[in-house]
Amino acid sequence: SPLALRKLKKGDYAELYYWTNKGIAEAEASSCSIDEDAFALTQDENGHHMFIPIAASKAKETVIPDKDHTWAELNEAAPRLLQVMKESDWDEEWIQSHLQFWLAISAHEYRHEPD
Repeated sequence: SPLALRKLKKGDYAELYYWTNKGIAEAEASSCSIDEDAFALTQDENGHHMFIPIAASKAKETVIPDKDHTWAELNEAAPRLLQVMKESDWDEEWIQSHLQFWLAISAHEYRHEPD
């Protein structure tokens, strides 16, 4: 999604959902219907009103929190996220750190337990 790409290019946190098959399909389906320059009025937890991109407000409704992804979804997201980091000119050391992290959790003993 354009929102996730912008976040990543700035070095901000972007949920893994955006890099899963579901997230990509949703972005492709909505990319034709949302004007990236359109804004929606929203209210934060303190009651303050603010404008946010409509794409961001729509994304909040469907994004699956990182902690709730299946292993299959993590395996979909990880290589895509690493590729976009590279295309976004992230420092190679950061990319390698993320790669080592994904390799470590993929090989962890709990990853291969039936529960």
